[in-house]
Amino acid sequence: MDGYITIVCRVADAYQVEIIGLPACTVRAPTVDDALHEAQRALYRWVAAGNDLPAPRPAHDVIAEARRRSAVAGACLRERAAMGRGK
Repeated sequence: MDGYITIVCRVADAYQVEIIGLPACTVRAPTVDDALHEAQRALYRWVAAGNDLPAPRPAHDVIAEARRRSAVAGACLRERAAMGRGK
C-alpha cells in the first residue's frame, strides 16, 4: 500500500502527528488515535484546498522514517480515504 507517511511523537501531554512532505501539516491531540484522526482530516483539508500532493510513498518507508526521528509510531494515510472515497 502506498500513502502519506505520518510520524507520531510524544510531546508534553499530547501526541503530535506530522505528515511528511506536507508543509504545516502537523497536528496534536491527547491520544494517538485522536492525533491520527486529526491528521487524516488535515490531509483532507490539504486536498480540498487544492494543494498539490507529493507522490505517495510505500508503507514500509514508515518504519525507516519513524526510526530516523525516534518516533513512538508511524502510519500511512491514503488520500482517497482522506477525501471520503475509501477503496
